Amino acid sequence: MGKGTIDKQTLASLEVLNTEEAAAYLGVRAQTLKGWRLRGVGPKCSALGKILRWRRDDLDAFLLDMQNPDKQSIFCAKISRKSKAKASTETTDDEKAS
Repeated sequence: MGKGTIDKQTLASLEVLNTEEAAAYLGVRAQTLKGWRLRGVGPKCSALGKILRWRRDDLDAFLLDMQNPDKQSIFCAKISRKSKAKASTETTDDEKAS
């Protein structure tokens, strides 16, 4: 196994995971998980200062929610809406700088 690779058996035994472990558990990149958190979507997490921790039970609940088409649609809509709002803010800031 390469450096930084987390095996599935280790992940299954952990109750609390760091960002990289939680991302591997969900099958996404750590940046994706951090982005969801910043947008206020995705699984619950706890912050201890700058250190983020993710409970496996919360990750499992998130995965179950994503199997529900209604909740999945709401999740996608929130991400889309927040991304569009961020893009329009960046455009406005760029226009002000001109």
